Amino acid sequence: MTTTSAPNPLPVLAPRAPLRSLDTLWFQVAGTVCNLACTHCFVSSSPTNHTHEPMTLEDVRGHLEDAATLGVKEYYFTGG
Repeated sequence: MTTTSAPNPLPVLAPRAPLRSLDTLWFQVAGTVCNLACTHCFVSSSPTNHTHEPMTLEDVRGHLEDAATLGVKEYYFTGG
C-alpha cells in the first residue's frame, strides 16, 4: 500500500515596502507577561503568556538608535 501526502501549501505573504520614515514608536518593554489578563489587551498579555520576553536595555538602546535614524518624533513605553 502506498500513501501520498498533499504538498505543503505556499505561505501567503503580505506585500512589503521599505520603511523610509517612522513618526511614532511604541515599546512593549515588559513583553507579554502581565499580572492581569484583560480581555481588551491588544497583545493578549497575561500571567501565562510568554510569547515575547521583556526587552533588555541593549534591545531598547538599539531600537532607539534605529528610530533616531528614521526620524521618530514620539516614543511610548508601555507594559509592566
